[in-house]
Amino acid sequence: MAAAAADKKILKYMQDQNRPYSATDVLLNLHKEIGKTQVVKSLEGLAKAGHLVEKVYGKQKIYFVNQNTLPSLGETELKDLETAISEKTKDVTLLREETRNIDNQLGSLNSSLTTAQARERLN
Repeated sequence: MAAAAADKKILKYMQDQNRPYSATDVLLNLHKEIGKTQVVKSLEGLAKAGHLVEKVYGKQKIYFVNQNTLPSLGETELKDLETAISEKTKDVTLLREETRNIDNQLGSLNSSLTTAQARERLN
């Protein structure tokens, strides 16, 4: 794969994932479509160009998208997201309670006698 195409593919992958990866992680996550040498060169080049940030931890190099290049949210968008999160949290709480009630009903039904068992006990 050509260097420019590899750079483009790796940058798109890194932007889509928006989390830190080592060169090996990128190689494996792209299912070895790009050779390891090209992955390393592309990551280093993208870091030098300012698209990615490179952090060194001992012998390991970690790359992630430069967060300064991402768009920031306004106050109203943040409030909308917080409201949506709050609503979803309430929904999850209600669903958990409903699930708990159904489990309790199921437990009581499983522990009660069936019609055949009740008839047998009466006889």
